[in-house]
Amino acid sequence: MYSSMWTKTIYLILLIYVVVVVVVVVVVVVVVVVVVVAAAAAEAVTVGIILELSLVVVGDYSEKGTQL
Repeated sequence: MYSSMWTKTIYLILLIYVVVVVVVVVVVVVVVVVVVVAAAAAEAVTVGIILELSLVVVGDYSEKGTQL
């Protein structure tokens, strides 16, 4: 009886550890995915802004070039 109680306690502790590890892994994965998606979105926005600015600059130069 005493030994079975110990094994139950050990199993319970192991179960708790497994649950905690799984929860931590899931949280980490979710955070990483969110950060990656946010970074990709921010990068896309930044690239879009840079492209727009470069097009505006190039457009201005080409217009000035044609005027000259």
